[in-house]
Amino acid sequence: MLQVLVVNRLLDPGSEFRVHRQWFLGSAMDELLETDFAVAEKDRLYRCLDRVLPHKQELFVWLKQKWADLFHADFEVLLYDLTSTYFEGEMEQNAKAKRGYSEIRDRIVCNW
Repeated sequence: MLQVLVVNRLLDPGSEFRVHRQWFLGSAMDELLETDFAVAEKDRLYRCLDRVLPHKQELFVWLKQKWADLFHADFEVLLYDLTSTYFEGEMEQNAKAKRGYSEIRDRIVCNW
């Protein structure tokens, strides 16, 4: 499941629901991973990210080291920009889902 989500984010970013509803069926991920559509069942995709959460800090450390090794980068703060995040479905009741771009950008900041 995690491989499916990572490849989706790299090639054609979308929500877990979109991966389930549309993307997986139009990809060759079933053949590449030697699996079937069950891997893209929507509730499994949602739970997958919950299972990664306890490993968040060690994942950040590993990613930082990979970035530094690949690009000979020296930095103290790494930012992941979420300015193109979008919502699917009926979100009228959610203030964070209003149409348009926010003047204040949301960011995940990883301090090293």
